[in-house]
Amino acid sequence: MQRVNFRELCSLHSGIVLPGVLPFLLVKWRFVFK
Repeated sequence: MQRVNFRELCSLHSGIVLPGVLPFLLVKWRFVFK
């Protein structure tokens, strides 16, 4: 099995996931700490 480059995987993961997750987290936190 090929070993995955952890740093490259993190940059790819954050580049794809964060833009979609951050707005959801902000709304969730705003609702929780209102």
